[in-house]
Amino acid sequence: LHGSGAIGGLVNIVSERIPLRRIDGAAASLALRGASAERERAAALDMETPLGDLVLRAEGFIQRTGDYRLAAPLIDTDGTLIASDRLPNSATDTRSIALGGAWFGAGARVGAAVQRYASDYGIPNPEEPVNLRLRRTRYEMHADAGQAVGPFSDLRAKVGLTDYEHQEIGPDGSVGARFANRGAEGRVELPYRLANWRGVVGAPLQRAPLTGSGEG
Repeated sequence: LHGSGAIGGLVNIVSERIPLRRIDGAAASLALRGASAERERAAALDMETPLGDLVLRAEGFIQRTGDYRLAAPLIDTDGTLIASDRLPNSATDTRSIALGGAWFGAGARVGAAVQRYASDYGIPNPEEPVNLRLRRTRYEMHADAGQAVGPFSDLRAKVGLTDYEHQEIGPDGSVGARFANRGAEGRVELPYRLANWRGVVGAPLQRAPLTGSGEG
């Protein structure tokens, strides 16, 4: 039910990008954060509002950091001083925006969302500094019958499409390598109750071809 890696334990992350429940009125939240070691500045905002049987949601965040401050000078194995104050090429710039919505019927729920995520960050390798430019767009749709379907107590289905790409950029600005992953996944779950037994049957399907081009 939870995937082949579940033997090591589970982290259950529940996203509300597609609203999970009806709400009575509009709501919003704002979070701000800062840190000194990496000069972090971060902000996150999310908003929800009802519109008849619909609940609409918007969320986004931005996070920027500079090069990390070093606790002690960074020295190579041959004694060469690499950096005395801050770790070169360790800055980051990350942002995301997402829009989602869900329709609620008599126990049923149908919703969809789209997210755009972008991150630019450095790999702190003094000999070959590389910057990564990452872009990802994700589309997802959920449906929940909320009532019995034949011998099953419910029917839940999920579909997701992800368009991912990152580029490895050298010090001169040239793109050395490019990786792309255009994946699709689907999942159907059918909860059941049989005498004193409760369980779920279903199937997950996933396809995620990874392609690469350029140096290496």
